[in-house]
Amino acid sequence: MTDDRRTPRTPDQGGITWQWVPVRLDLHRRLTETPEGGVVVTSAGAEAERERILKLIREQSVPALYTTGDHNLRLMVPVHIQGEVTHVARADASGELSLGGELGEFMETILAFPGLEYASWQTGDGLSHAPSAVAMFEGSARSVRHALGSVRPQGWFEMAPSGDRWIVVTCEFYEDLLALVDELPRRAVVLDTDGEHRAATFCPSVGEPVSLAWGPVRGAVATYPSDSPAGALQSEIAGQEEAEVREAARTRAVENLTKAFGLDDVGARRLEKYAADDNGRYAPESVLQLLGLSDLPAKVIDGRKSLSDQPGYEKFDPSAESEDAPDPVSDLHASVRLSETVRRGGWALATAAGVGLGAWILRRKR
Repeated sequence: MTDDRRTPRTPDQGGITWQWVPVRLDLHRRLTETPEGGVVVTSAGAEAERERILKLIREQSVPALYTTGDHNLRLMVPVHIQGEVTHVARADASGELSLGGELGEFMETILAFPGLEYASWQTGDGLSHAPSAVAMFEGSARSVRHALGSVRPQGWFEMAPSGDRWIVVTCEFYEDLLALVDELPRRAVVLDTDGEHRAATFCPSVGEPVSLAWGPVRGAVATYPSDSPAGALQSEIAGQEEAEVREAARTRAVENLTKAFGLDDVGARRLEKYAADDNGRYAPESVLQLLGLSDLPAKVIDGRKSLSDQPGYEKFDPSAESEDAPDPVSDLHASVRLSETVRRGGWALATAAGVGLGAWILRRKR
């Protein structure tokens, strides 16, 4: 089993902090050598194994989510950590949460289920409380600095120019980035991810944001009332919409972006192709290029470029103040007063997701 790495979550009920841990189960496989010397991997009852695993998890009352692969079952399991012990969450029929057994024991129960065979199980990186995000704003660095003075962010901000008319911004807290989207009156693009899902959200200066999302469709082992603790916990994770709903949203987004950016028929077909990319790893970058925008945000959130390496890079960090050092926030506000000019940080790629990700822009631009 790999290192069990997790990330913090916000307290739920009774002061219990829940967080999501990815778990992958490798299902029973058969390897067959071909006459040419190659190897063909086929599943050996994988579908039946998946169904029995999901049934067992449902019987254990764990509000997990899942994605199916050819030879594996990928779970998202909510857990709570007490010292060295990791407890899985349990949920009753009404969606009330409680502490269940230890994660390892829970998985061993699944592994020991009669008639099932597995190669292994392992955990991966957990999801952060806020999805990774990078935004790009139309305007100048001065206008972004001015807006930061009004937003008064809780965490650090980084920014660098991208061409003559756009500024790329990352920050510590997703909510701060969303507040900046609301504060600036110009167009903006937000790329975000939860590590598996990706989104690119285009915010006009007036009107509703338009989002394109990529990533696998997840299912819930069991569903709960949306206003219950378990329902709210599950809603944090992306990709749970029905395939038909996702396709309809994608079609509307392509139509809206085609009109907004004046694409011709060839461009519209290319945009439709990028939007339908099941993997979507480089789709946000391709979409930005097609729309005539800088692809720097996609490269930054994908880890292929660092914002700090870009010409004109600046960083503002309210937490960096000390008695012997100048206050960067005060300096920023003073700069704004003198010149008077003037929430979502990958793979994560634009990645988009769930949590609705890109669609998490809850505030309407006006």
